[in-house]
Amino acid sequence: PDVAVSAIKTAKKHGARVSYDLNYRGSLWRDFGGKERARVVNRAIVPYVEMGQGTFTAVPMLIAEELEVTLEQVRVEAAPPDEARYGHPFFKGQITGGSASIRAAWEPMRRAGATARVLLVSAAARRWSVMPGACRAEAGEVRHPATGRRLAYGALVDEALGVVHANPAAET
Repeated sequence: PDVAVSAIKTAKKHGARVSYDLNYRGSLWRDFGGKERARVVNRAIVPYVEMGQGTFTAVPMLIAEELEVTLEQVRVEAAPPDEARYGHPFFKGQITGGSASIRAAWEPMRRAGATARVLLVSAAARRWSVMPGACRAEAGEVRHPATGRRLAYGALVDEALGVVHANPAAET
């Protein structure tokens, strides 16, 4: 898998899309370890994938909805090979199947998007010396309707990270 992973990373670095065929063909794998080796290689290269179930659309939609941004503003990347860190909570491995991706991602992705939104709003409120409840997230910005002030999320990232570090409870 090292050659394929290297090629995929190089393609990504240059903005190219890569198509990888996960279908097992015995004649292609015969000299490279057969079906078991094909499984190991495929799992390493494509751990949690879009296979027609819509996970690369549905999961970012959960985040976009909570962040008050469009789907186009959320970038999706497949997880690198690391079953301990990225293993599917139901299957205990980096696999996709049984329409379980959304069931598994629903709560953590909504929580991640909502937490990011709260931190961004808190950062803007702190900067403006107003209560967070007086601000709202909308279209990738934090807005303070009473004064018309607005800041793009990107301008608040460092301050939002400061909110996390100032409040360890916010990290959970």
